[in-house]
Amino acid sequence: MKGIVIYDSKYNTTKEIAEKLRKRRKGMEIFAVEELSPFKLKEADFIILGSPIYYGRLSKGMENLLKDLDFRKRIRGRPLVIFTVSLWKCKKYLSNFRKFLEEERVVMEYSFGGKFGPFDRRKEREIDEFVEILRRSYGN
Repeated sequence: MKGIVIYDSKYNTTKEIAEKLRKRRKGMEIFAVEELSPFKLKEADFIILGSPIYYGRLSKGMENLLKDLDFRKRIRGRPLVIFTVSLWKCKKYLSNFRKFLEEERVVMEYSFGGKFGPFDRRKEREIDEFVEILRRSYGN
């Protein structure tokens, strides 16, 4: 199954996670919210949405995308995977996504905590865990 990652990032941590997902999953494409093409949404079997958390909220770019009715129409009925990145690994922030996606099909959610550094093995294990869950659900 083909998936795409749509992310927003302020300090590049969410972008780094999206890039690591692309490297670890065959055929995965990634797009920043401002780069997203409606045509790419058509090709995706499932969609992964990632956002940093600032002051307890999703990024403005992700919130604007999720409020866009055309975007909502294009993703309707497809499996959605959501993840957040915040200073602390805190699942309560996932509710920020869910309030915009009440009618949609969220099949998996994940919360990443802290800044990713080049030698942070714990963070690499978190990404590996996330990718393994995706692999079990969607193959490759």
